[in-house]
Amino acid sequence: MKLSVLNGEWKIKEVNGEAIPSGMEKQPFIAFDVKKKTIHGNAGCNLINGGFETSTSNAKSISFPGVASTMMACPDMEVEGRVMKALNEVKSFGKLAGGGIGLYDADNTLVMVLVKK
Repeated sequence: MKLSVLNGEWKIKEVNGEAIPSGMEKQPFIAFDVKKKTIHGNAGCNLINGGFETSTSNAKSISFPGVASTMMACPDMEVEGRVMKALNEVKSFGKLAGGGIGLYDADNTLVMVLVKK
């Protein structure tokens, strides 16, 4: 699977096996700009911005070392906390059987499910 597949906007559907509630005021998403190696999006309340890194030796490698978020307080920070924690753990990506993209941690545990917006 090529990195270019990630280009565009993805809805964050699941974090650590838990579905993201569909009625959120700000639905969590990540948009990838593969050429610039940057991401932006929303973690459920705050905007997120940053870059991503890949490894030339592993085509599935991806990580988000310097993701910053704005600092607004929201009524429900729980989803955002889970999104940010999961992003920090991501080490690789892959295609999921039902469509969408899976992001995995160092133990190859699925930590985030992305579906095309």
